[in-house]
Amino acid sequence: MHEYPVELPAFTSAQAVGQVWLDHLKQFKAVSALPEAMLAQLLERCEIMAQTSLKQGVKLVRAVEAFFPDQAELLEPVAAHVIPLAYRSSAGLQEARKQEIEQIIDDLADDYEAASPEQQVAVSMLAVQELLSALTLSVSEQEPHLVREWITAHGLLKLEALYQTNRLLIEAALPSGGRLQLLGGESEAQATRPDAGQLSLVQSAPKAGQTYTLEVFLSQSGQRPLRFALSVVKDSRRTRTASFLS
Repeated sequence: MHEYPVELPAFTSAQAVGQVWLDHLKQFKAVSALPEAMLAQLLERCEIMAQTSLKQGVKLVRAVEAFFPDQAELLEPVAAHVIPLAYRSSAGLQEARKQEIEQIIDDLADDYEAASPEQQVAVSMLAVQELLSALTLSVSEQEPHLVREWITAHGLLKLEALYQTNRLLIEAALPSGGRLQLLGGESEAQATRPDAGQLSLVQSAPKAGQTYTLEVFLSQSGQRPLRFALSVVKDSRRTRTASFLS
């Protein structure tokens, strides 16, 4: 197994890493097949992976490796098997593979612990793909507007990103008081409000290809923020983590 220089957090309690954000994970089929005890940690690790420029297979391995300390030899082969789901050009192959994976998830849904290590790793990596897709926000000149919603313990969070000539506008509808913060390069901007409602930020002259960290804090939760990876891509060929199972 290769070593990849990205620091990931040690395991802590679900409360410490953001229980308030977990309601949304019920929207994803592969994530829903995992034990609840994994979810907070997996979400946090995916937030970190979404910020990196690592290759997709490396992201899958790094996101799940701590859950399978005795199965290191399985991780890269399973990742190589999972990744083609996102990139095969044949619609027929994609549909057949989708049905195969959905059957594996259905089989695991009632008894994850009884599944084989290969099945557990595969479904965990499929869950990572779903989460990376949800946590990655990309806009471009061809597709300048993006809306993303996230169900929280306090209600619905709605994010909008709008790319205009030489500026990037981010708007958020918060379900409670909180803060919106954008970090990237030498830039830092934030906006705060004491109650539910709208917040907005503007990034002037955003750099194409640079990943910005968009953090959403909810004051009532007293927990860590939810972190999205936000970028302006150079053309319409937007790099996304495909999710066939949500």
